[in-house]
Amino acid sequence: DRPPASLGDNMPVELYHFESSVPSRVVRMVARHINLDLTLKELDIFKGEQRKPEFLKVELRRIFIKFCRFIILFSRAIITYLVRKYAPDSPVYPKGARERALVDKILMYDIGTFYKKVGDYFYPVLMHKQPYNPEREAAMAKELTFVQTFLVGRKYMASDELSLADFALLGTLTLTEIADYSLDGYPQLKDYYENLKAELPYFEEINRKGIDFFKAYAKR
Repeated sequence: DRPPASLGDNMPVELYHFESSVPSRVVRMVARHINLDLTLKELDIFKGEQRKPEFLKVELRRIFIKFCRFIILFSRAIITYLVRKYAPDSPVYPKGARERALVDKILMYDIGTFYKKVGDYFYPVLMHKQPYNPEREAAMAKELTFVQTFLVGRKYMASDELSLADFALLGTLTLTEIADYSLDGYPQLKDYYENLKAELPYFEEINRKGIDFFKAYAKR
């Protein structure tokens, strides 16, 4: 059983976010999966609202949660904290040291390498109308091929069960959909992406508006 609530446990968890942001949507999917209600505070990054003085004075950037006076930045830190605090028995972030390490490995790989390479290729085009860079595409393609190796012999990225690693990778892969980039050359990854979208009943509700908005913004 969950221990008695401590002072502040009933305070709302506020997510300062941007609906089209990949990290924001990852946090929202995890929160929904563990049945945690978030109070959403929209920050329009395209309008520079994250640079308002009230955020800059505490060095807050883009996506963060605020719980009472406790603030956490960065989506991967946020999702692990939320599960540890609000759903400690959830299999999405297993308790076993070895099993958790496998999830952490992919979370760190995603934010440090995979999301970066995918973003390096797509964001300059989607946000700044720069031409596609073939060298960056080659770097991304290398990682798309590598990510498929995680799926050999299993349905999910880190184990035989859905984990935080899948939410993170799913968020990153939505960039390919925003950019209309075909995953036909990566059949295992394409099947994984489509199957996971269909499996999560809240995927469309949380992601579709942000995906479509980003698509429209890129075509402006």
